[in-house]
Amino acid sequence: MHILSPDQLRYRPYWVAGGVVLLSVVLALSLVPYTGPDLPVTFADKIAHMLAFTALIVWFSSVVPQSRWPSLFGLLLTYGVFIEVMQFFTGYRVMEWGDIVADAGGLILGWYMNKAGLANWANWVERLLGVR
Repeated sequence: MHILSPDQLRYRPYWVAGGVVLLSVVLALSLVPYTGPDLPVTFADKIAHMLAFTALIVWFSSVVPQSRWPSLFGLLLTYGVFIEVMQFFTGYRVMEWGDIVADAGGLILGWYMNKAGLANWANWVERLLGVR
């Protein structure tokens, strides 16, 4: 099975655009007032942070070369800090250092998932769709 580099993906611009949509969804969900019920799981908020940032790094790792993964990790962690600072200024959300730790945990989990091969997901999708 031949794996293309991210620069060779036929639909790379669309994969990148999808990642931007994911970034926007994470930002929007982080800044809107939460009016739902209390979640029955302890630390549900931290789990949500981990899952969101795992998804972000897995998504983007498929469309950037592996040599740029450390920069991607740093940028996404900075994005998490930015979100927490923005929450501080909303007046109805709270900045929590634990959320940043959960973001970092999600990025680390995603990093290992990528190293195990999940970073090739865009290649798999393009092959499944028969576009190469």
